[in-house]
Amino acid sequence: MKKSFFSIVLLFYCICSFSQTDEYNQNIMDTKADQEILIGYCTRDGLVSSPFSSYFKAGYAKYKPDPAILKEMRPKINGVTITIIMGTWCSDSQEQVPRFFRILDSLRVYIEPLTIICVNKDKQGGTVSLEGLNLEKVPTFIFYRDKKELGRIIESPTGTLEKDMLAIVSK
Repeated sequence: MKKSFFSIVLLFYCICSFSQTDEYNQNIMDTKADQEILIGYCTRDGLVSSPFSSYFKAGYAKYKPDPAILKEMRPKINGVTITIIMGTWCSDSQEQVPRFFRILDSLRVYIEPLTIICVNKDKQGGTVSLEGLNLEKVPTFIFYRDKKELGRIIESPTGTLEKDMLAIVSK
């Protein structure tokens, strides 16, 4: 009895794992961008995989966030959730998203949930609906607290990324 129960649980886990994997980090050839892109829901693992890893790893390694701003932001970012809408084909996304992850890692905080949605040149997320997100440009970083939008960083920060993040999470 224990063996069959364990087998059923294992089978269920495998089915769920494989079905969820298919929903994330989908690579497609975008004819408008004339390159391979990520589409739909994405994870950091997708961004650090080839062919996207070269710009991600280089941008991440090169960026040095301001420690004073990080210190001020650390207690204020608790309870914040973030949605990133980006295009792996977009130079601003290639610049700002690795910097964003460098800031999060330097803060040593865990943001849950952190949602990443990759779009094509038509700003469509594949099977992921962007309705209600009022997407203008990519990347767009949307910050929420208690399911209420605090603010956005659209395309490029007005100061540095961490300064703009601090201003938003301080609200």
